[in-house]
Amino acid sequence: MNNNQVRFYNKSWFMWAMLILFAPLGAYLLWKNKRYTLTARLILTFVFSSIFLFAIIPSNNKNTPNNISQNENTIDEYSQKRPANPGSPTAPTLQPDNQTKKTSLESVKVVRIVDGDTLEVSLSNGSTEKVRLIGVNTPESTTRHEPYGSEASEFTKNSLTGKTIYLEKDVSDRDRYGRLLRIIWLEDPGTINETSIRSKMFNAILVLKGYAQASTYPPDVKYSEYFIRFSIEAREAGVGLWSLETNKAPIAKPTLKPSPTKKPTETKKPTSTKPPDANQTKGKIKGNISSSGEKIYHVPGGAFYDRTIAEEYFDTEAEAQAAGYRRSKR
Repeated sequence: MNNNQVRFYNKSWFMWAMLILFAPLGAYLLWKNKRYTLTARLILTFVFSSIFLFAIIPSNNKNTPNNISQNENTIDEYSQKRPANPGSPTAPTLQPDNQTKKTSLESVKVVRIVDGDTLEVSLSNGSTEKVRLIGVNTPESTTRHEPYGSEASEFTKNSLTGKTIYLEKDVSDRDRYGRLLRIIWLEDPGTINETSIRSKMFNAILVLKGYAQASTYPPDVKYSEYFIRFSIEAREAGVGLWSLETNKAPIAKPTLKPSPTKKPTETKKPTSTKPPDANQTKGKIKGNISSSGEKIYHVPGGAFYDRTIAEEYFDTEAEAQAAGYRRSKR
C-alpha cells in the first residue's frame, strides 16, 4: 500500500495532532499504528496523557476567587444567625431571621377544648386535629378529676375557644395517641425572648398562672428552662394549683430527668437533741416514672410497692395526683 492509499487518520501528522489536542485518541492511534518502539510509545502516552489531565482539571475546580468569596459570605451569614451559646436558657432569643422563624408557625383555629392542655383545632386544609401542649401538664379533668383540673380546663376554654392561634413544632410531631405535640402562641411572637414567651406563649401562661406544672420530656426541650423557672415562680407566689394545701409543701426543682426527692411531713417534736431518722421525713406513697414516661404512684401494700424505687414521695394520694401521677393498677 502506497502513501496515497493510507487513510488520513493513520498518517503520522494526524496522530501527533491528536496527541496534542486530544491525548486519548492520539494514544490510541499511536498504539494502533505501532510506528515507534514499545518504550517510545509508553513515554509518549505518559507525557501527553499527563498534559491532557492537567489541562482539564482546573476547569472543574470550584475554589475560584468568586466561589471563595461567596463561601465566605455564607459562613459570615451563618455565624450571625447561630446562637452564641445554644445550651443557655436565653438561646431561643437569638433568631434574627424573621422569615425563617415565621415559616415554623402554623395558623389554626380552635374548635374545641378537651382539657387544660389538650384541644382540637381546624387546620388550613379543613381537617381537624387534636393538639397536646408540650412542656407542661395540667391536672386531669376528663377520665378522672384531679384537684384544680376543672379550673385549668375552664381557663383554657375561656382563653382559646374559637380563636386563631399559632402552632410551633419542637422535635417530635405526634405522641403515641396520635396527637400533635406543639407550642401554642396566641399571636405571632415576632422576636422570641422571655418577654414574648411570658405574654404570648400559652404553654408558659398556664405555668405562670398556676394552671400547669413543667413537665418536659426529651427531645422536646427547646423551652424547658423557661417552664421550669416559671413553675418555681408560680409555686413561690402560691398561685393556682399551688394554693392548694396538698401543694404547699416545698418540693425540689423539676428537672428533665427526675431524680429522687424527699418531701417533708409533719413530725412530732423530738424529746431529745438527736436528729429524726431520715425515713421519718418521707411520705409513704412512692412516685415512679416508667420507661415510657408515665407517672405512676404506689401505695403501701401494693403488688409493686416494695420493689419500686421512688423518685418522689407523697403524703396523700391527692398530692400524688396533683403532681401528675396515677395510681398503680396492682
